[in-house]
Amino acid sequence: AAVACMLLISTPTVEAAKGSLDFAVNEGWTMPMMHITDFRPESGILFDIMQNLAHHIGLEARYHVMPRLRIQSALERGEVDMHCYSAQAWYPDLSGDYLWSLPILYQRDWLVASAETAAGPYPEQFDNETVGTVLGYNYPALQHLFDNHQLIREDARRTRHSAS
Repeated sequence: AAVACMLLISTPTVEAAKGSLDFAVNEGWTMPMMHITDFRPESGILFDIMQNLAHHIGLEARYHVMPRLRIQSALERGEVDMHCYSAQAWYPDLSGDYLWSLPILYQRDWLVASAETAAGPYPEQFDNETVGTVLGYNYPALQHLFDNHQLIREDARRTRHSAS
């Protein structure tokens, strides 16, 4: 999926007044995307993008680390101004007016299986097979397999735990 940044339409005037750009940060992000310590982003690809974006428009970057499932409501309530590393397909019920940047990164989801498991007609061979997923994430390409019970989600809070 192509991932981009989304920005509330009404925020530029608010941001100019307060001098900061508030980013929603998914607590489940891990390196190389973002290193988070004690709910504070410290480094990573997304950290650099956000820092540079705020600097480029002359605002201070402020970060609000939260679970993935709280980001949409934080955007809708105006608690944050921007969320990066996102795709419209991941927010099917998003209300409000948002501006989306052009894609700046591409996320590839991989379904990894043993050679024995993957030998048959993929993915139609699966019947109630468990797959590691991340809590709160949508997987549009796999949704029909979840709906037909060919794949069963096993949600983890962080990406690194979904492959365990």
